[in-house]
Order: sequence, then structure tokens, then C-alpha cells
Amino acid sequence: MLKVQSGLETFLDFPPDWIFDHRLGLLSNPASIDKRFRHARVLIDKRFPGKLSALYSPQHGFFADRQANMIESEDTIDPLLQLPIFSLYGRTRIPTRQMFDPIDVLIIDLQDAGTRVYTFIYTMSYCMEVARRFGKKILVLDRPNPIGGEIVEGNCTAPDCRSFVGRFPIPMRHGLTIGELALLFNRHFEITAGLPVYFVRLPDETGEDGMTSKTGIGNLYFDVALMAPYPNWYFSSSVRVTAPTGDEEEGFSTGKVTYEWNNYFEVSLGDWTPFGSAGIANSISDTHFLTRPFSTLGFVGQFEGGLLFDPVRWLGFGASGYAVAPSGEQEIFSRKFRQGGPTSGESGSGTRRGWMYGDSAYAVAEAEDLRDHGFSTWMDVYPSPDVALSFGYSRSVSYEYNTLFFSTRFNLAGMIRKARN
Repeated sequence: MLKVQSGLETFLDFPPDWIFDHRLGLLSNPASIDKRFRHARVLIDKRFPGKLSALYSPQHGFFADRQANMIESEDTIDPLLQLPIFSLYGRTRIPTRQMFDPIDVLIIDLQDAGTRVYTFIYTMSYCMEVARRFGKKILVLDRPNPIGGEIVEGNCTAPDCRSFVGRFPIPMRHGLTIGELALLFNRHFEITAGLPVYFVRLPDETGEDGMTSKTGIGNLYFDVALMAPYPNWYFSSSVRVTAPTGDEEEGFSTGKVTYEWNNYFEVSLGDWTPFGSAGIANSISDTHFLTRPFSTLGFVGQFEGGLLFDPVRWLGFGASGYAVAPSGEQEIFSRKFRQGGPTSGESGSGTRRGWMYGDSAYAVAEAEDLRDHGFSTWMDVYPSPDVALSFGYSRSVSYEYNTLFFSTRFNLAGMIRKARN
């Protein structure tokens, strides 16, 4: 039998940094359990002591004690944690401000049935809309579609037939998990709530660390630069457009055209040359020194500053620091993802942020989850005027991610001129 690790278990293993400072709510029912049949509210309360502030129930009640169809449930108190339980299938189907006042983040952990008429997905959609209105965050813990995702059947709901058992025009058998439906509602039906999703993942029965790295060819890009060279200083403004030619399934392409506008400036002070750059893009890009384990889609500002030192003509040294400042929702396409769950005591891939590239081939995150800063240091050797060798090290402080690099650069135009002479 194929085994999976649920979004609940993935979330508990790799929670984002920001969630530890927020009051949490949980929308769940008795099916919200881990592989050892422990309920999500117990696990979340243990993982984040004192942060779970309120519970929410869908149709049939928090304890599934309202099994008859269309029987509403009342607000109550959880006898185990002594937390309020707000019914979202009672006096209202739409959460009120009073219901969301005790929390900053609503965690949704519900098992969908794979059919349009199952009301849990519409309870989720109302929560997403209200969270946006009241400035709250939503986090969806995914679970498998019990009837599979390979077959889609049935007509879509007609506009005049929409109801709480068919709020959006999706097929009767939609073929999606609840996390995928959340992304569909968010994008296609324009709910636009901040929406991290923790997907299910396949355990690795054989790998030692459960990490799978991807290798492949990246994207084709085209640069246009305006340069202003002077004896003691240099400025350039460049635009790079990248075509989505890389392998999207392997994480080497976002599947979309990306752009980057960058401005570079340096000043020569004898043997020392300070420099800086600033730019904007719709994707967090690799640098000359750092190859990231993921690619992204989303607006981002990128900054770098450093110093070059050339003590002799054939040898140079450099050091720089960088910062990445995303804005808005970010899509993440991973080149490296964790197939197996961590053993007891592991903290994940580097820091807790490792979940974004370490757990699933695709995820959605908020801007603050992808903020990054780090530094690089390198040595350049020039065996001839037309050849340069670079050796260096780069570290992402935010992700505890290290890169050792080596590159060779040739001035082909200069070499051709010399050959002709």
C-alpha cells in the first residue's frame, strides 16, 4: 500500500518561522489526525504551546455528532483544551469578525471527499474570503483525494444553480485535493487570500535523508545593457528576459517568462573597488555565486554591495553581501525536495524555512517566508588578459545554504583579434 505524509505532519515537521509569534485557530473535525490517530488540535497545541486560541467546525460538527443531513451545530467549548469551538454550520455559514478576533492565523485541516457537493471546501472558501477582509492569514494542510486525481467527471454548476453544495463551477468529480482546491479558489475565482499550502508527500523507504536533488538544463535568457564606463567609475543598467525553456517538472523553470532589471555601480580607488547593485524582478534568480535549490514567481527586490581588491595584475579578491526582499505572494518551484519525513529531533532542511524547497515540488508562500540575506567571497586569477578563473564560497544565512563555485571566463573577441594579428 502506498504511504503518504499528510499536510498536518509536514507542517508539524517544518513550520514557518513567522507562525510562532501568532495566535492560531484550527478548522477541523475527527478526521484531522496523523498516522498514529492523534488529533490535529492536540498536536498543534503541543507544537506551539499557548498559541492555539480557537477551534472551528464544519458541517456535522467538530466531533461529528451531527450526522443527519442539514442539521446545524452550536458553538461550544472543547472539553480537552477548554477552547471555544465556533460552528461554521450553525447560525452562520460565513465566519464573523467576532469569531476571528481570537486568532491571527486560521489553520485548515479537513479531509475532502473528492466531490463538488461536499461542503467542507465551501466552508474553506468562506474562511479565505473573510480572512482577507479582516487581515488574517490562512494556512491549508493538504490531504489526499480519496477517489484519486486521475479522473474528472460531471458537468460544472450552472450560474443559477449555485448554493452551499455547489458554490463554484467545478465538475462533480473534480480530481483535486483540498489544498489544490484552495489554490484554485484563490487564483481562478479571485479570492486572493494569503495562502501557504502544506502538501502531502511520499515517504522514501530507501534514501538515508529522503532528499532528492534535481539536475537539468536551465532557461534561455537574453540581456540588454546600457553601460557608462569612465576612468574611475562604471555604471550599467541591464534588463534580462528569460524564456521558460528549462524543465518545469524538474524545477528548473517556472513555466513563465521572467524579467530582471538591475543597476550596477562601482568606483575605482586604486587597488580597491567598492561596488553595489539594486534591481527588481518577477523571480528570485540565481547569482554568479549562488545557485538556489528553487525558482520562484513573484515580485522581488534584490540588492548587493561589496568590495574588490586587486593587489597585482593577475590576482584579485572580492567579498559582498546580498539581500532579497520579495513582495506579495510567491510561487515556489523546487529543484530539491524531501521525500521522507524527518526522524525525531531533526529540524528539517537547514532552518524551519527548509519546507519551502524541501517538502514538495510546488508550493505557495508569503513574501516574508522568502526573504533572504547572505554573503559571498571569492578569488579571481588571470593567467592571461583574456582568461579569468574564479574560486569562491557563498552562504545564504536565512536558509543555512552553502555554495562552492568555480568558473572560467574567456574574452573570445580579444582572443580572435590576437589570432588575426
